[in-house]
Amino acid sequence: MSIITNVEWDHTDFLGKTVKSIASHKAGIIKENRPVVAGEMSEEAMRIITGEAFDKNAPLYQSGEHFWCKMVNKTTQHQTFEWLSSSGMRMDVKLKTAGSHQIKNASLAVMTLTILQDEGFDLDWDLCAAGVADVKIPGRFEQVHSNPPIILDAAHNVSGVHAFTETLTDDFYDMEKHLIFAVFKDKDFKRMLEDLGPHFTSIILTTFDHPRAADPEQLQKYCDHPDTQVFSNWQQAAEQINLKQKNKCYCVTGSLHFIAIMRKYFEEAIELQ
Repeated sequence: MSIITNVEWDHTDFLGKTVKSIASHKAGIIKENRPVVAGEMSEEAMRIITGEAFDKNAPLYQSGEHFWCKMVNKTTQHQTFEWLSSSGMRMDVKLKTAGSHQIKNASLAVMTLTILQDEGFDLDWDLCAAGVADVKIPGRFEQVHSNPPIILDAAHNVSGVHAFTETLTDDFYDMEKHLIFAVFKDKDFKRMLEDLGPHFTSIILTTFDHPRAADPEQLQKYCDHPDTQVFSNWQQAAEQINLKQKNKCYCVTGSLHFIAIMRKYFEEAIELQ
């Protein structure tokens, strides 16, 4: 069984600098005569996945063609989506993870489970549903403090930023938002900052101890937000969060490595809520 969630512009040093190259590398996991479950992606990427599946006689199950998902209920604590298949199977699935991208990911998991069942695996769907519902992913739109909200999200590429800002806008549309940002220097931080800027009242640029970490002074050259500050020390940046400002939402993003550092800081500095 192979699962390809998407084909996005990331890890270009390893996967190549074109959609065709990245998709070709990802298609490499497809096995002879074994099913493939594929998420939403561009037509160009899908052509490559479809071609590789055809060449290897691998049955292809594609989101939007063989199965669908639709949000039916959402709170700040969980979301529920309806899952449908072309065979007529339907179920409601509950998630603790936030964001429409997590619904898409979970829908791939459900499709995979149905294929396994069709192939003779004896599945307990109540246990499967409970397992999916109980998934937690630290650093993926993780709210580590509630009043004021402090959100950690490991968006480290343009597509991750899109998913992050979409969820942020949906869940905290009525709050003033402030960003702390640090990133690896080999990422497309110019586009990331362009996409992040309109969603925040202020932006703090900082860095962390890693040879690939970008210099915040360099980041500032590509950030045209009118309220931007630069801190060379990430802890000083974190200390700008005012826990007494209950009407504000604070967000930290840009790098998986940075998020791990900040999460540990918040664990030690404040009681995670």
